[in-house]
Amino acid sequence: MAMITKSGLEKLKDELTNLTKEEKSAVEAVVVARSFGDFSENAELEAANAWLERTRKKMAEVETRINEAEIFDLQFVDKNRVNFGAQVKVEDLDTGAITDYKIVSDVESNIQDGKISIQSPIARALQGKRTGDECSFMVPAGEKVLLIQSIDYSWLE
Repeated sequence: MAMITKSGLEKLKDELTNLTKEEKSAVEAVVVARSFGDFSENAELEAANAWLERTRKKMAEVETRINEAEIFDLQFVDKNRVNFGAQVKVEDLDTGAITDYKIVSDVESNIQDGKISIQSPIARALQGKRTGDECSFMVPAGEKVLLIQSIDYSWLE
């Protein structure tokens, strides 16, 4: 099972809905291309079949993710420690920059929204830490040290 937030699961379901619509369009494209006849030299048919195959493959991947998803349950979390689902405010001790990160599944990660994967180096370094703790991890330029200023799970409620 793969841990995911409720909003992450909804995002996957929306993606599957969109892919189902795309599949219908791809099937229609195949039907139209077949009507041109001469299957041996029908570029439209080849392209439509490739589109349909890609769409169905992506649908299968999304369906698997949905079926393997386990909604994150806050009741079993020590809210004083960083874990999956935490919104963590950190200070970069080199630059003084303050950043908020939400630790989510790979499916949900989006750095522009401040959502980082539980598998990312930052999230791995933060896991299990408390407010006031420092953590470090390696970046191409060397070691990065962060100070945890706050931990919050209320965005999941």
